[in-house]
Amino acid sequence: MSRNLTFAAVIAVGLLTGIKAMAADPTPAAAAKPNDKLSRILGPIKAVDTTAKTITLGGFGGGDQTVAYNDETKYMLDIPAAVTDIKVGDTLRAFSLGGGNDAGATSISPDFLNIIPTVDLNGPPFTGPFTPVDGVVATLKPLTIVTADKKTITVNIIAKTLLSKSKNATAADVKTDKFGSAIVKGDGAGRILTELHIIQPPDNN
Repeated sequence: MSRNLTFAAVIAVGLLTGIKAMAADPTPAAAAKPNDKLSRILGPIKAVDTTAKTITLGGFGGGDQTVAYNDETKYMLDIPAAVTDIKVGDTLRAFSLGGGNDAGATSISPDFLNIIPTVDLNGPPFTGPFTPVDGVVATLKPLTIVTADKKTITVNIIAKTLLSKSKNATAADVKTDKFGSAIVKGDGAGRILTELHIIQPPDNN
């Protein structure tokens, strides 16, 4: 399997296992609004219907899921990045194969490192065997990040590390040869795609 396919598969598994609604606000059940619920979906983009304004994502371990989009849906597209693209204040998301995503580690050498777009920061948290390590860049030399629980981690970018970033995109960038990390609002047939991170594995050739 190529590193590009491996990249997509790792992201897919990690995000799929992270499908999880945001925790409800501690208010009475009667005040809960199903239409406000957020969830994550990730899979290969299998179909785009511009007439019906829907996008179908293939399910990993489950069925395909079709969600509607509208003029307010936001899009970001993954592209290759360089170390010089990383700035203090950026949020990085690190994935490692073989159980390297240890939340207790103080130093990591990830297989995949993404400069996270705002689109993906707005969604529900991740869980599962490929749960990434996220943090805000504190220093560049050495490269360190600070996690949400205030832990400082050194990030070592090595030869195998595939580094990517994201740029603003449009509905026209949603293609069936890419993967989609979708943040969906609502429940059932009324779900609306609010944000889509289009995953395009870095070129390792």
